[in-house]
Amino acid sequence: MEAQSQPESAGCMSPASSSAPSLARGHHLRARWLFGGFLVGIALVLGGYIWTARRPTTPMPPATRAHWHEALLAMRQHEHARARGELGICLTAWPLNAEANYLMARVCRELKDFRAWRLYLTRARQLQWLPDEVRLEERLQKAQVGNLASVQKFLMTYTRQRPDQTPLVYEALAEGYVAGRRYRELWELAVSWTALYPNDWLGWLYRGQAMHLGGNPKKALAEYQQALQRAPDPALVQLYQASAELGIGQHRQALETYQAALANEPDNPKALFGVALCQQALGNEAAAQAALSALLEHEPNHVPGLVLQGKLERSAGRLPHAIEVWRKAATLAPWRQDVLHNLAEALQANGEKAAAAKWRSKVEQVRAVLHEIAQLKKQLNDRPRDVAVRFRIAELERQLGNDEEAMAWYTGVLAVDPSHQASRRILADYARRAGIFGHVQHVPEER
Repeated sequence: MEAQSQPESAGCMSPASSSAPSLARGHHLRARWLFGGFLVGIALVLGGYIWTARRPTTPMPPATRAHWHEALLAMRQHEHARARGELGICLTAWPLNAEANYLMARVCRELKDFRAWRLYLTRARQLQWLPDEVRLEERLQKAQVGNLASVQKFLMTYTRQRPDQTPLVYEALAEGYVAGRRYRELWELAVSWTALYPNDWLGWLYRGQAMHLGGNPKKALAEYQQALQRAPDPALVQLYQASAELGIGQHRQALETYQAALANEPDNPKALFGVALCQQALGNEAAAQAALSALLEHEPNHVPGLVLQGKLERSAGRLPHAIEVWRKAATLAPWRQDVLHNLAEALQANGEKAAAAKWRSKVEQVRAVLHEIAQLKKQLNDRPRDVAVRFRIAELERQLGNDEEAMAWYTGVLAVDPSHQASRRILADYARRAGIFGHVQHVPEER
């Protein structure tokens, strides 16, 4: 008993005085139990709220439920911008739902908004979304930006374990091949894709892209038409189809396709520029100017648009305006031979012979570099994994000042050889300067 544990000197205390500490300790213990129970209750309430909020089956208001279903439908139909909007509404009402954050991350990745992707994926992980799915999404992002060597083996194994996820994985791999300018491997992947899923429009689209980016718009058009027959919405394929039609000189057909795309998305810069190009080729300069003005209002530094604007200015007899426009284009894209040539010719016609001679010299320098690049690309047809050739193309593009294209080729080098230190260093430096996430996390092949 408690009295037996006291020192002998305590025996002289009165009964009243000896009972006071016991009462105080009793009150203290009861208070601790009550406070502990209170904390446990709070933890259970918060834990239950978080668990409930993250469950995909959490009851939602009818309006929110409708947006959730619309988001899932938009994702299935590859309408990522619409899916992002719908998921944003869901997350406003349902911010602690792990699945909603996870799907938002996936949509942001598809839209190449990697900063938002990382934010939402981090939230999904904190809300205890399935760890395997979070890790899968991280690997899909690596594949998409061209870091294939680090994840390709795992992803291909995953498709054998989860065949239902094959299209999702193949899409990320296809984007990685595009990012790394690996068009032969893109074609091989897309052919396998359509063999497994002949009714999946996306596999046919990537077959078309492999041909188109590889320099064969005629064959690309046939593949795009196959995709168009299977796509849930023609708008998903129209811009690719129109570009291939334009590439083989079908200006009137391309114009109709671009105009159909504009009906769905009136401010789309690719569609506006396509319409302008087609109208100019068909001799409708007023209509070309209208489309071009709409484009340049939204994107004043659109280099192909500036090139065409200069042509329209010169055609209208406004030579000084044409020179001004082409100077701006030459500053933005010093690697474009057509820009430099047009500027040199305009300066010559304007009587500025010394300036024209300077720009003609630049034209010759750029032409020589572009010729070497073209020859190197031909070598890749037979040796698509030749690291030396890929690195040389990257260096030449960087020499021209075409940093974005150069970084794509450096990415392709690391996709084949992750230990290529020069490419790794250049990409890391570029990413730091440009504030770009996702370019340089190249790691050894996963085992």
